[in-house]
Amino acid sequence: MARRRAICPPPSPPRNSSGRPWRPSNSFYRAHNNPHLSPKGVLSGSKQTARLLVCSPASPRRCPKPDRFYLLPGGHTKGSTIKEGCVRNMQGQKGFEGWYFKHQKGDSMVAFIPGRAQSGGFVQMISQKGARQFAVSRVTIKDGIIRADQCRFSKQGCRIRLPGVSAEIRYGPFAPLGSDIMGPFRFFPMECRHGVLSMAHRLRGSITVDGERYDFDGGLGYAEKDSGTSFPRSYLWVQCNDFPAPCSLMLSIARVPFCGAAFRGCICAILYRGKEYRLATYRGVRIRVFTPEHIRLSQGDLTLELNLTPTHAGHPLRAPQRGTMSNTIRESCNAHLEARLTKNGKTVFHLQSGHAVYEFVPDPRR
Repeated sequence: MARRRAICPPPSPPRNSSGRPWRPSNSFYRAHNNPHLSPKGVLSGSKQTARLLVCSPASPRRCPKPDRFYLLPGGHTKGSTIKEGCVRNMQGQKGFEGWYFKHQKGDSMVAFIPGRAQSGGFVQMISQKGARQFAVSRVTIKDGIIRADQCRFSKQGCRIRLPGVSAEIRYGPFAPLGSDIMGPFRFFPMECRHGVLSMAHRLRGSITVDGERYDFDGGLGYAEKDSGTSFPRSYLWVQCNDFPAPCSLMLSIARVPFCGAAFRGCICAILYRGKEYRLATYRGVRIRVFTPEHIRLSQGDLTLELNLTPTHAGHPLRAPQRGTMSNTIRESCNAHLEARLTKNGKTVFHLQSGHAVYEFVPDPRR
């Protein structure tokens, strides 16, 4: 029980004196001063959502305050759950399952990647100073909590106990997408299935690496999920939610094998001032320009242009290949990103950040 109290809110839903699940009152919403946490908003119609996204009535101040710019009304979706996807993602083939929890505050960035594959369980860590891999004896998922030996990950926070690394971080309410980022492709067996758990959430706590403490109070987090058998043979992935304005962006362009053929697929989600913009293959996006440093997409009346400048060659991470973590990719932290979104020729936003994370894997056959 002591371990469960360390992460807020408690894993079981609070109950009132009659034994029924506790439901927040209107005064509770007013006390939190958040228009998106209202009976008509995030918590409507789902007791499970109320359990996952708000603190217990006994200690409502222990979690980071919700950020109204990142929350979406009715935000809980199937794609935002911790246990999403399946290890056996390809028919008749065993595969991998992994999560990505990023923590950012200023120039400090630390991400943890717990997962499991045919080759065993693992936890990877990457920061601006390098990457580390840790083998773990067992990875389990129960009641929305990922357990990897002495490490715990959930929608409420993470607790890390690894050689030379320890962390206690609490998460504010997740900001999930309105629907599954895979769109209709979620109904088909795919080489790699992607899921966005939270575009942005507030952080409270710290991470200690080799005796050096990183404070993340007031920082921003991001969480996503991958499952399948292999990462794409070639792809580009970029994510950033540390802009001067409340904006979170995730984009991936990859070679996607499908039904015996292959195509260049794109998924892009942007959460800007509480509104979601999505550009994706299944919505008719056109990839006008695609290089490692410059991307331009168009979809209907929307145009997105990105300019990327990695600050270094990237740190090595293990990646799945045919169900085992036998491949190596490189991820660049604190890359420079310039993003511009226009609608009907009018600028929605034009933002820059020096805190993007970036991966690019070129096609080895070219």
